[in-house]
Amino acid sequence: MCPGAPAVARRALFAGVFLSLIPGCTVSLPMSLGSNGEIAVVTDAESGDPRLEALLTALREPVRWSRDEPRFRPAVVPPAGFDARRHARCLAFILDLDVPGSLAGPLRRLLAGADLDSMRAKPFAFRVVQDAWARGQSILVVHARGAEGAVALGREASEMIAALEEGITTALVSVVLQDGEDRAAGERLARDFGFTLRVPRGWRLGGDPAPGAARLYRVDERNGACFLLIASLPADLAPRDPESLLALRERLATAWSDGDHVDPLSSVARAGSFQRRPATFIEGTWQNANDSIGGLFRCCAFVRGGRFFLVDAVVFQPREEKIPILREVMAMAETFRLMEEP
Repeated sequence: MCPGAPAVARRALFAGVFLSLIPGCTVSLPMSLGSNGEIAVVTDAESGDPRLEALLTALREPVRWSRDEPRFRPAVVPPAGFDARRHARCLAFILDLDVPGSLAGPLRRLLAGADLDSMRAKPFAFRVVQDAWARGQSILVVHARGAEGAVALGREASEMIAALEEGITTALVSVVLQDGEDRAAGERLARDFGFTLRVPRGWRLGGDPAPGAARLYRVDERNGACFLLIASLPADLAPRDPESLLALRERLATAWSDGDHVDPLSSVARAGSFQRRPATFIEGTWQNANDSIGGLFRCCAFVRGGRFFLVDAVVFQPREEKIPILREVMAMAETFRLMEEP
């Protein structure tokens, strides 16, 4: 080591600690690693523990609108293996907060004491945290106490997974933008359509301001083809039920996607939130009889600024799992902003 290096190292360490204590000033985190379809489940629970099995079942549940592709591929990691996985894109912790054991340290970084106390007061509770050890990272923290906690986890699994999905979509914004942003495309959206997005480099923009629909797309060897269509209508013309929303989505797909149509038996409607505001989602499979191809879609409908918007993400990928790619397309949609909004 060169002369003076220890002092330099000490000063650098002090500077990093000092900066981390200043509100709004944080030390830069590395980018998270791995696929958003994989999740490392850190726990000291034994194999076969009902709490762990209930969580794994919820994470592995096949998404029926994707030909039984699992929502996640979990891997169980003992506490001693956490350091090697701390930069994983998706993490989960499951434990009884009354006996946190060796996971107490990571938990203190993830949640404030008052939040941990609030969770501990119930047999089951969960939280979703972002970017604790890396950018683009989503972390599910699950407290489950004994058999009662395992039963409650199974009963509330859908709500937990929906919150995790929403957290992942938000966290992935930094991932999809890590190779740069096409600011010219965002400016064109703002000028022609009255809304904008942060468009990752490599995406292309088409569409017609007259019918109020913008279409972005990307084609490459790894991800096949991805599309994001954003259409708007006056709020008083908004569909009033899932069937009408699906019919609108069908008309848009026919007009913009060379005859694509929805498989109604695979479509699932649910209430959710987009940018932390109420929204309706429809997920399912699309098919194209002309080209004998198909894939996944997820559309989100909401009212903003007196206008109805439908945001429709479509993936065609015959070689890889589709759900992780669909999440990345929805992450770009997460950057949606009306020009009249601050």
